[in-house]
Amino acid sequence: MAHEERADDKHGDLPDDGAPGAGRGDAQNGSAHDTGADNSAGSSAEAEKPIPWPWGDRKPSKADKVLLGFIIGLPLFFLVIFPLRPFLIAKMPVLLSVITGAKTVIAGAGAFAKVEGYPLWFAILAGFIGAVKFDWLWWLAGRHWGENVVRLVANTPKAYRKAARIRDLPQWLLVVLVVFGRFPGVPGSLVWLVAGWSGMRFRTFISANIACALLVSTVSASLGWFIGQPAVDLLKLIDKYALWITLALIVGTVIWTSKKERDRAAKRKNSES
Repeated sequence: MAHEERADDKHGDLPDDGAPGAGRGDAQNGSAHDTGADNSAGSSAEAEKPIPWPWGDRKPSKADKVLLGFIIGLPLFFLVIFPLRPFLIAKMPVLLSVITGAKTVIAGAGAFAKVEGYPLWFAILAGFIGAVKFDWLWWLAGRHWGENVVRLVANTPKAYRKAARIRDLPQWLLVVLVVFGRFPGVPGSLVWLVAGWSGMRFRTFISANIACALLVSTVSASLGWFIGQPAVDLLKLIDKYALWITLALIVGTVIWTSKKERDRAAKRKNSES
């Protein structure tokens, strides 16, 4: 009998369906589910927060406004001048090299140097000046504003994750990225911004950036020099059809921009649904 009573007591400790403790596990699960939903909603709200001004909540100084003008104005300037390249590359390749620092333009200047009889170093110098003249402004923006300007430029989650990965690299590897910042596949502007954000000293940055500009200019101009007359003939052919090439570039730019906007709108719609 005593054994049976102890067994009954043991089973009696277990709550039945109507007992107050019966729903405790369900309540905890529900609470965890609600917390997860709240966290998810918070992450979504964080992702949808407006991109801050690079100077944050404080009142912008004159230096802030000038630097932001350069950061926004430079890409717009090169976008405007891009369709004009076919007109200018065959007529004034050296000047265009100084203005743009583009690898194809520097190669064209090297080819004209070979054909027209002026020294190769002249084309290399023009390309070097064109490549190095504005890069330090991106470093300065990263150093001056830090993460805010990186969020402004890397304005998608994927781009910001890329910037964060670059910042987490060892310092010596970040210097190597600056050296190769103008090579295909390297996001130069983002690398220069992150270099400033990470606290890289200006002396280190400018040394690596000068090495990059000199390397790109030397390789590009030398390639054009060795190709010589065929490259000049190609540039003259481009000049002949410059108007049509320019129109094609403008139409292509409009189509590409429209497609990017549609893709972004579709991604936003999918994330909201």
